[in-house]
Amino acid sequence: MNTFPPPGFTRTHSAIPGIEVYMPAAEKVEHQEVVLFRCPQCGGDRAYNLAERGLTCTSCGYHEPAPQAAVGRQAQSFEFTGETMERVAHGWGEARTDITCQQCGGRSTAPAKMLTHACPFCGSHKVVQRAAPQDVLRPRFLAPFQIDAETCQRQFQTWLRGHWLVPAGLRRKAQASGESLSLLANVSFSRPRPYSDAPFTPLYLPFWTFSADAHAHWRAEVRKQRRVGNKTYFYWTWEQGRLRQSFRDLLASGSAHVNPRFLHRLYPFDLEALTPYAPAYLAGLRAQAYETPLDEAWDKARNFMRAEMRRRCQQQPSGPTIRNFAITLDYSDESWRYILLPIFLATYTFNNRVYQVLINGQTGKVAGQRPADWHKIGLIALIWLLLSGMLIFLPQIFLTPDTLAALIAAAGFFLLVAGFILLLFLIFTALRMDDD
Repeated sequence: MNTFPPPGFTRTHSAIPGIEVYMPAAEKVEHQEVVLFRCPQCGGDRAYNLAERGLTCTSCGYHEPAPQAAVGRQAQSFEFTGETMERVAHGWGEARTDITCQQCGGRSTAPAKMLTHACPFCGSHKVVQRAAPQDVLRPRFLAPFQIDAETCQRQFQTWLRGHWLVPAGLRRKAQASGESLSLLANVSFSRPRPYSDAPFTPLYLPFWTFSADAHAHWRAEVRKQRRVGNKTYFYWTWEQGRLRQSFRDLLASGSAHVNPRFLHRLYPFDLEALTPYAPAYLAGLRAQAYETPLDEAWDKARNFMRAEMRRRCQQQPSGPTIRNFAITLDYSDESWRYILLPIFLATYTFNNRVYQVLINGQTGKVAGQRPADWHKIGLIALIWLLLSGMLIFLPQIFLTPDTLAALIAAAGFFLLVAGFILLLFLIFTALRMDDD
């Protein structure tokens, strides 16, 4: 008697309820052997050195360059099939510790021999540690760090003192601070620090990249006009058209614990620097496995493509005024990659409040939170109010009611209105700095 399903087949998703569909089972991929980064000279531990871009022994300084085999945007992508998901490699390829924060829920991985741990997202030391599972989806490519910790610190200082609403005391510390961080990337910290020693954690964040060809067919009524003698008549006529657009390497973050607005401000990342994943790049560094699953990230990418195609199609009609616009959209050649991109992440405290800062590990671009000096805003508002009040009321007291007094009072009233608008602008700017 024949068995069903036959050997070598496995059940897959069925679009019709009650109908079972089977496909050839994917070959099982064995986990690659876990790599230990021992120094061949003294037997000590090695970590990835951001400054020299290679593995450096933490004991004797022995250095070995990292693999330099950048493939850029030619990096292999995958189709949306169940077989693909079964065939991709799993595990980090080295022994790592999985760290879960009990305060913010953030998860990341660190080298197994790193003794002290803190959450890189909120700075809390209330974390739970366990061995990182080797069945997680392995990223196929990553972009190595291009700047070191000292460059990162200088970028942060310049950014922090670059806004006049930052408290003067904090700006002076940024101006005077000459501290540098260790060039070795395995520096860790256990709590949010005050500005003067705010350390940056080199961290590989997970990203999905998506590529697809979008095909759109649109139809809309377009308003036309016709002149007959001295009169202008308006009428509506139907138009339709087609548009094809290729989208390549759309980025979607796989992290749920980094503010997406901060990440967008770090763009662009240089995807031409993508390199095949090797455990050596993560030696001594932290990394995060994806939290946003593939299907959810793909929905976000499709929503972006849909909005972009709609915007471009609405530019095609022969007139600027349209109604009853409808669009049909199809996709082809859809593919994805799971990659890691480099950032520096720090949390620092000011006036008992925690602030988060991100720096692009390739370009040094900075995004994050800066405290605003509300005392400075209040002082500006008070001075402006007093000046406006003097211009409005003093002429009424010391001058006879005439044209000059009226003009001075009008100027004071105008200054008061302008000051109110300026105050609203300052409050809005401060809230963006403080609460982003």
